[in-house]
Amino acid sequence: AKEADKKKDDLFILSKEQLKVVCQIINGTAFKLTIEPLASESTIALRKDAVRLLKQLYDRERRNKLFSEEFWLLTSGLPKSAEMEMLLLHMPHVLPFSSRVQILRYKLNEEKQQFGGTGNVVVRRERIFEDSLSSLHKLGPYFKQDIKVQFTNNSGIIELGIGHGVFKEYLTILSKTAFDIQYSFFIETKNRELFPNPDCLDMENFQKVYEFLGMIVGKAILEGILIQPTFSRCFLNKVLGKRNGIDDLKLLDEKLYQNVMYLKYHEEEIASIGLFFTTTITQTGKIVEVPLIPNGDTIPVTKENLYQYIVLLANYKLNKIIEKQCEYFRNGLAFIVPIELLKSFNQDELQSLIGGDKGGFSVADLQMNTVYSGYNSDDNVIKWFWELVQEFTPIQQSRLLMFVTSCSRPPLLGFTHLNPKFTIAHQMSEEAALLPTSSTCFNRLYLPSYATKTILKEKLIIALKECEGFGLSQP
Repeated sequence: AKEADKKKDDLFILSKEQLKVVCQIINGTAFKLTIEPLASESTIALRKDAVRLLKQLYDRERRNKLFSEEFWLLTSGLPKSAEMEMLLLHMPHVLPFSSRVQILRYKLNEEKQQFGGTGNVVVRRERIFEDSLSSLHKLGPYFKQDIKVQFTNNSGIIELGIGHGVFKEYLTILSKTAFDIQYSFFIETKNRELFPNPDCLDMENFQKVYEFLGMIVGKAILEGILIQPTFSRCFLNKVLGKRNGIDDLKLLDEKLYQNVMYLKYHEEEIASIGLFFTTTITQTGKIVEVPLIPNGDTIPVTKENLYQYIVLLANYKLNKIIEKQCEYFRNGLAFIVPIELLKSFNQDELQSLIGGDKGGFSVADLQMNTVYSGYNSDDNVIKWFWELVQEFTPIQQSRLLMFVTSCSRPPLLGFTHLNPKFTIAHQMSEEAALLPTSSTCFNRLYLPSYATKTILKEKLIIALKECEGFGLSQP
């Protein structure tokens, strides 16, 4: 029965192979209509319809991931200049992700060049978000400038620091703090992804806070600094200007989605359940019933209006209830990165822009792009280190990246784009019992010269287990 329901729920009534052929035809047709000059109103209308259908097919396929990412690419016959801009606008998915990232970086660099000069901010580590909000939100688009950051300690004394490394540390700590669910700006879904808190409209400085959160993410994208927060696809949909639909509900609340789907295929039970056009939300800590339409508390759900109820429920949970949060976040993000540039990416790709690739990383790529200070690549401790990294589990490898770079995911286009370079430095100490330490500002691992591979493994694993976010920093 469940399998039958699943098939009924799937809008694709074709077989997978038939669907593949249809998608290839629509993809190719829309491509030709997009890059070729259109001579009449009828061909312009045809292109519009073809692109609309293609976007629907692409979004639905990517949600279910029926085909590989390479399926949609068109590697031959790619145009130049103006025609390429048309592709980026209407069907960017035909271009490789790496190419779109390079185009984005080129355009963002042009954006940044328009804002010369340097901004300055002094923040207390223990009040990093509050101080930053007060000092930097008012910059608006001028937050694109290079920002010189100075930290003060508990005694109010300014810490010593150098250039880009300090700003990387600052932005990493700021993003971790700002999106911490203890601040209640965002909540965590069951998938451990961040979603705007629906119950925060009465928060002090509500608009200012969400705009600044968008500015933080925009600045990270602009500077190519990966940050740790992972956002819900439903939220990223809204960032890209899309509306969430019924199918997106399962990304936020799997149980509610299953209940809705049960109703859809068991219409005979609706009358006995006693539903009305209402839903419940948490408001200032209390469960409150809200109508989905005017007088919804007096309108029962029936077989005839069930679909309307499902659409309204999904729209309320995924769109309406977070409309203001997303609007202000987008405004702040747009101060730094034009939203139109981000529309060249889907939701998963946007998350990769923000936080890097979730799919693990190539140890060989990391090794090839590592530099050494006080060591040579043929020293025993270095050879042992790379043997251990190869032997590590994916989780241990992610912890190593987190320990050294402050982000558990690799750079978008490989470690050749990591700035500063991943560095292994000789920890100058006679204390062989010391653990490895790191300086996340400079992506630098300080490694004592251990006598054996066994000792190195033991010390490194202990250090990684003790690493919590930004801890263990070499002064």
